[in-house]
Amino acid sequence: MRWKSAALFVLGIAASVRFAFAALDEASLAEVAPAAAPRAPFPTSRVVAQIDAALAAEWEAQGLVPAAPASDATWLRRLSIDLLGTIPAADEVIAFLADPAPDKRDRTIDAYLVDRRCAENLAALWSHLLLSASGVNEAKLTHFLQRWLADALANGAPFDAIVRDLTCSSGTGDDPGPMAFQLAYYDTLETLAGVTARAFLGLQIQCAQCHDHPFDRWKRDEFNRFAGFLLDMHGDLRVPVGKRVATWTLINRAPERELQAKLNRLARAVSGDGAMGGGADDAMAAAPMASDAPAPPLDADRVAAIGEALRLLRRGDRAAVEAVLPRLPDEARELVVRYRDQSELFGTAGHLDGAAYQPVDGQSRRAALAAWLTAPDNPWFAQALVNRAWGHLFGRGLIEPVDDLTASKDRVLPELLQALGAEFAAGGFDLRALFGALVRTRAYGLAATTTESPEAAVAQERRFAARTLRPLTPEQLARALEQAAAGQRIDGSPTSRSREQQRLLAELVDRVTAIDANEERRVGASIPQALFLMNGRYSHRSGELKKGGRLERFLDAKRSPVERLRDLWCGTLGRPPSEAEATALFAALAPRRDDATRAFDDLFWALLNSAEFQTHH
Repeated sequence: MRWKSAALFVLGIAASVRFAFAALDEASLAEVAPAAAPRAPFPTSRVVAQIDAALAAEWEAQGLVPAAPASDATWLRRLSIDLLGTIPAADEVIAFLADPAPDKRDRTIDAYLVDRRCAENLAALWSHLLLSASGVNEAKLTHFLQRWLADALANGAPFDAIVRDLTCSSGTGDDPGPMAFQLAYYDTLETLAGVTARAFLGLQIQCAQCHDHPFDRWKRDEFNRFAGFLLDMHGDLRVPVGKRVATWTLINRAPERELQAKLNRLARAVSGDGAMGGGADDAMAAAPMASDAPAPPLDADRVAAIGEALRLLRRGDRAAVEAVLPRLPDEARELVVRYRDQSELFGTAGHLDGAAYQPVDGQSRRAALAAWLTAPDNPWFAQALVNRAWGHLFGRGLIEPVDDLTASKDRVLPELLQALGAEFAAGGFDLRALFGALVRTRAYGLAATTTESPEAAVAQERRFAARTLRPLTPEQLARALEQAAAGQRIDGSPTSRSREQQRLLAELVDRVTAIDANEERRVGASIPQALFLMNGRYSHRSGELKKGGRLERFLDAKRSPVERLRDLWCGTLGRPPSEAEATALFAALAPRRDDATRAFDDLFWALLNSAEFQTHH
């Protein structure tokens, strides 16, 4: 009987709380999409000329002699890795090198930019950037976010529109799409605030979450006001009893309503009764969970303390709430304390440029944040995206690290970055056009440095007068191995691979991945990783010419040994063998002509494990 009376008492309190908040109109928190401004076409030719002129002047001022232009083979491999995320197939390399047309580079750029693989490559990069700090949620949500981003990029969506969808979308269903980003952090809005600023503004504000650093521009009050735009966000993941498909939900709901909904669930757990009503949101919150378990009985005093704490919180009497907290049940205490602390820290929203937040009827805080983030006059948004794109293509940003625009002292031509940001915004935040301009610059087409002076090489590379050599990323290396093993161009999306292929790729990425100081993934240089690449199952399978159609291609009687060697080299290193390489190899392979398949297998394995194959140059 005591259980029954306590449950009824909780139900009565929760019902009264629901009635008290019924006047809050959920529609008042609906999204208001900002009006689209007229967009001029991105001026590719002007931007390319602007970059070339600025860098040429910088090289002259610094006394730097730029490296020689990269060969066609090197340039094609570089472009394919940067835009498509993988190396070109042998046939592509051979055809490109044989093409005498002076515009073949322009035509290849245009073809790659509209290739579905380009959209999927950029989607994978952005998915990792947005979800990597979410822990276990990254694995749950990467597929949804990556697929949505790939579709949006393939359809040519402006990047400001993409960011608005990522930062203020709402809804419920089994495919969260753009909501996957914020859903990954639905219970850690502080982390979400830091990731949002870092990804879309190039600002490192996360350290201000805990304290004011004497040498950091960003203060804790500024961090809290920025995080305040996310206070109304409510996310949820439910797996209804008897179902195998999860339901994701992301809506705007006032913190008071959020607290009420959670107390309703607590009341139901105590009573074992059904939903209490209160509209669609309460019904959603009441969805049965496979993990729901009966709660232990609560004595009347602890139940009464829930209602008392709510009344005191509504009155803003925080001192009295502190006195009630010890009487609350553990779960209710955690809910009330979190609500109290978040309301105190993040109750006031404010933009990082100091502009005051002016609430607008019908616009949620998240929608206001999205509008400010993507405004053409935002001081950081366009520059952050340009700097990140530059860093992806050139190995380093104009400002390094690419996500620290305000504090970094490692700056090259910041005025150029400002000008490019203005062009990017005026041109409608066309990411495809931005990449198309950057890869057409003289600097992108330069070879690696040949100077013997380490100091001179560093100066050349930092000012983009020579190519910066760097390892392939884990994903690039995995896809390069896959492409080399296939022997012909792979057009399928990542989701079209067999489960075995996906498992092997995931294993490879995991085994070769290391996290650097900027939390970016890179290929590690440890002995276990090197051994895995040389002896692991993926390299072994990639190195077997018997798999697929490569054996027939190499043993075709109509193909000369020179053609076989050329195809093998072009399909792995992206270039034909030099005359010296060919001479040495034919001499080494001559004693093994009776076992040509095994000989070419061994050669193929050696190429896959070479430094040249695993380097982005």
